[in-house]
Amino acid sequence: MEIEIRKMETDAEFRGKAHVHWATWHAAYTGLIDQSYLNKFTPEKCEEIAYRWPDNILIAKDGERVLGFVGYDDGGEDAPDTGEIFALYVLPEYWGTGVGQRLFNAGTERLKAYRKLALWVLKGNARAIRFYEKCGFGATGEEQYLPSVGATEIRMERAVRKTYAFTAILHEEPDGGAYVIFPWDTRKEFKKGRVKVHATFDGVPYDGSIVNMGVKDADGNVCYIIGVRNDIRKQLGKKHGDTIRVTITEREADK
Repeated sequence: MEIEIRKMETDAEFRGKAHVHWATWHAAYTGLIDQSYLNKFTPEKCEEIAYRWPDNILIAKDGERVLGFVGYDDGGEDAPDTGEIFALYVLPEYWGTGVGQRLFNAGTERLKAYRKLALWVLKGNARAIRFYEKCGFGATGEEQYLPSVGATEIRMERAVRKTYAFTAILHEEPDGGAYVIFPWDTRKEFKKGRVKVHATFDGVPYDGSIVNMGVKDADGNVCYIIGVRNDIRKQLGKKHGDTIRVTITEREADK
């Protein structure tokens, strides 16, 4: 699969999003919501929704096929510091393939300016709840009953992870490796000495770890570092002593 995440533009994409909406509701919500409501949730209704509310929707495509979509927005006047994921649906045959994670990451990326992220999920939707828990969300204890569908939703929230941005000097080692020094106290910031992170080096993304490899600064203090792969150095045209603009965000453990 070659997954592309993008906004809807064509009629085919709107119809594809509508099909995902219809198919996933019937696959995931049978037995969780009122069947009479589900029976009325037709492809035509989903297409109407797609065209009526296209804002803040991203779709995942493989070639010309729409595989899923995510919806994101602010938390409204009652929660101005909160961004919300209000929809995340993937065709059932693509559950467990990573498409949902790609969409979820893209949606939360649009909400990174908010201090907190939130969502509502149907009580009893064990698959979805497990997914969100793995993404760092926890139930707040707040619930709301939806009389139209005869089901209860629970609220889940996650604090937005801090991003560290700094300019670093590239250090090369005799064996061909290279690294930059993370200029904060790692144990104070993360409460641990080895941290899995999303990094960018002059805008080039990389998933790696901040570690203690015994490197010391000019004053003899132990430093925590993150490696810079050879292919990234070549792409950037960087060598020993050059400066690199770095961003670091802690990432979740591998799913």
